[in-house]
Amino acid sequence: MKKHRTLLCIAVLAIGTAAWSQAVTSFSVTAVPTLDMPLGVSLADSGGTSLYGLGYGVSVRGQYALPFHPALSAGAVLDLDLLTINGSDKSAAFVGGSGELAYTLSLAPRLGLRAGARGGAYRASFEGESFVQPY
Repeated sequence: MKKHRTLLCIAVLAIGTAAWSQAVTSFSVTAVPTLDMPLGVSLADSGGTSLYGLGYGVSVRGQYALPFHPALSAGAVLDLDLLTINGSDKSAAFVGGSGELAYTLSLAPRLGLRAGARGGAYRASFEGESFVQPY
């Protein structure tokens, strides 16, 4: 019963946020699918074969343009990525949450240049093990 209440609260919060973002022009929510191509880590005994294969995920971003300076924005990002582990039938899951501050320079209508800073933490899970790292 408690699980159903939690899911109901999450659904109401998500629907309420989406409805509010449609009414308030300074707030936006975007969800973007991702294709992950990992670089770096390789298997020691394979002569350079990478540890992870291609993966996929989703990135959900909420962004609020500050009323006193519309070019400045603050936001939150939630990322979920699943990567295959080469030589195994298992996969690794990465869940990250972060906050961000950004400045947008509008060059023309529908064309802008955005620079920002983002920091948070991610949780990696595979084969029953997990750990949390800041970034």
